[in-house]
Amino acid sequence: MPIFTEENAKCILCELKKKIQGSMGVKNAIRQGSVGFENWVQIEMSGILKEYINGDRIAIEKAHDICIYDNRNVPKVVIEIKIIKNSERDIPAIKRDIDKLKNFEPNNVAMERAFFCVLYKSNGRITCQDTLNRISVYIEQQEAQIIVQKEFYVNNNAVEHIEVVLYLNRWGGIVA
Repeated sequence: MPIFTEENAKCILCELKKKIQGSMGVKNAIRQGSVGFENWVQIEMSGILKEYINGDRIAIEKAHDICIYDNRNVPKVVIEIKIIKNSERDIPAIKRDIDKLKNFEPNNVAMERAFFCVLYKSNGRITCQDTLNRISVYIEQQEAQIIVQKEFYVNNNAVEHIEVVLYLNRWGGIVA
């Protein structure tokens, strides 16, 4: 059974939302555009996923951000995480990551491939929705199953409101 069912994806994103909203360090990293934010998301996401993997092994790796291996050390789930400070300049890199993910072990039809995107902006002219629409169109062309999107605001102690969109979709996996 896939890990990223629609119900599980909603639960995973709700948990991550709580962690983002509850962490002052993350609020500062988001505001500063810190690379450490992606590392933080990898660690938090790995912790959240432990509830869904039934004894499989989670690894944070360079090739793909998170891999979940079965007891034979065969990749079962590959997750690519992209942190985007809402910018049109990010679109080509996003497309490359989606292509790399989709083409990873294409003959392993049971393996889930998930693209997890955190889009954020603070007080900008371009909305997250504009960037998200461009990403969505490309992902749909790649025949992904769009699962869930969650949008919320993070307030820091300044007047600034940071808009965050968590976006998760998947390819592959045997659907029960």
